[in-house]
Amino acid sequence: MIILKLEDITKSNLREATDSELYELRLRFAGVHDSLHHRYLKFEKKEPLIQINWENFFKIYKWLVEEFETRKLIYNQKPIDLDLEKSEKKFNIEI
Repeated sequence: MIILKLEDITKSNLREATDSELYELRLRFAGVHDSLHHRYLKFEKKEPLIQINWENFFKIYKWLVEEFETRKLIYNQKPIDLDLEKSEKKFNIEI
């Protein structure tokens, strides 16, 4: 499975991915989150600075976390995981 854009991820291609591909995707999500989310969040309340749909970003990341849980894969908590919990409350993300 080769996914060039995070927004192209689907539940079905997550199920088809290898464990190492899932870990790689998680690192990509964490990298985007760490480098952009907190840096621009306070400014985006006034006007959008970057073209990221954070609601969709966290929805897809939740699918990834659910696939990790299904496979019983172990990972360390990162800031993105704490923000996922907040976003679920903010955006009412339900799967």
